Amino acid sequence: MIAIVSDLHMTDRERGAAIAAQLLWLLVEELDRLRSRYKRLELVLLGDVIDFLRSEKWDADKTRPWRGLRGGFEQFSGSPQEATGLRIVQDVCRRYEDFHNRLTRLKASGEVHVRYVAGNHDYITRLSRELREVLCEFLFLDEDPARPFPIEYAQPQVGLVALHGSQFDPMNCHREMEGIWPIGDAIVTDIVNRFEQRGCDDLHLRPGEPLCEAVQEVDNVVPVHHVPCYVHWLAESGLFGDRAETLKDVWRGVVDDFARFAHGEGLDYPQGLRLALEASKAFPAPKLANLVSHLFARADFESRANEMAIREDRPRIIVFGHTHDPGIRPLPKIGSHERYYVNTGSWRRVRVCPGLAQAVQFASLDIAGMFLVFEEADDAPPGGRFHLISRWHLT
Repeated sequence: MIAIVSDLHMTDRERGAAIAAQLLWLLVEELDRLRSRYKRLELVLLGDVIDFLRSEKWDADKTRPWRGLRGGFEQFSGSPQEATGLRIVQDVCRRYEDFHNRLTRLKASGEVHVRYVAGNHDYITRLSRELREVLCEFLFLDEDPARPFPIEYAQPQVGLVALHGSQFDPMNCHREMEGIWPIGDAIVTDIVNRFEQRGCDDLHLRPGEPLCEAVQEVDNVVPVHHVPCYVHWLAESGLFGDRAETLKDVWRGVVDDFARFAHGEGLDYPQGLRLALEASKAFPAPKLANLVSHLFARADFESRANEMAIREDRPRIIVFGHTHDPGIRPLPKIGSHERYYVNTGSWRRVRVCPGLAQAVQFASLDIAGMFLVFEEADDAPPGGRFHLISRWHLT
């Protein structure tokens, strides 16, 4: 059988809502249960398993993943940013050592194979053999570290194609041949990370305080272009009292710094994003929400999946991660064949505002998703050969 998980977002730091070791234990226990019953298990890690972007080491080392790269991104190997990436992944391995030990026992217990598909937060693994060697050892990957991790996993015999999905997100797509790095990475390193740190510092908030955690939740807002709305919603919520204006001042400073930074880095800075960030320095939350809803149409991953199903020899199941929004949705039939778009969701807490254009109200959700594919030799449970397991609760 095949088990697909994505968006674990293992990081090298404690702040925010990085995945807890206990949740990874539950993942391994579930995988072991499946392995025991179905004998052969192929685990597909569908991108953003390691989160390189949320590390403070980029600031400490005064570098960024994309700096100095041109078409093909070949300059990454041997660069200062590769060295930073290695420091990050080594600390991730140390932080989640018990996860590694549990995977050791899982691999030793039976026929278990582990495949890796690169996403956007772990894209630099495609550019560095040294990074891949560390991950192959840490996660027991059945991948050749001499070759870039693939961006797609396919099993034609069951009609399955899986990829992270960031390829279809304009703000998070790496255009490698053109030498264009996505602005989404810079938003994480130089807006989200910076606001989270400065907000807590300037308001003198201590780790563990509710207000500190509320500021740090900016790290979990999806999609990322809702971040300005979250900041204003937070400032206007009444939680910060007379310190609300200080919080807004921090945001304005971060936005001004980012405008100068993006220009200096030569990043592709879309006009819509530029307008939204500039407006976020003055607009109240409801007015800003209307603007953001107008400027950023929701990426239509379902239509992209349908295009793939038509183009690529008609697979029955197209699986993405990336959006942190788990679900199974039917696609138009081709002849008599039913086809589906599946999203595996996330293992990281998310802050969402489902009806942004109607009301600015953010809710926090913990989600853990896994998509299971039962092959011909498997004794599939009632309900068919495809199952999306998604456990979530309000937090």
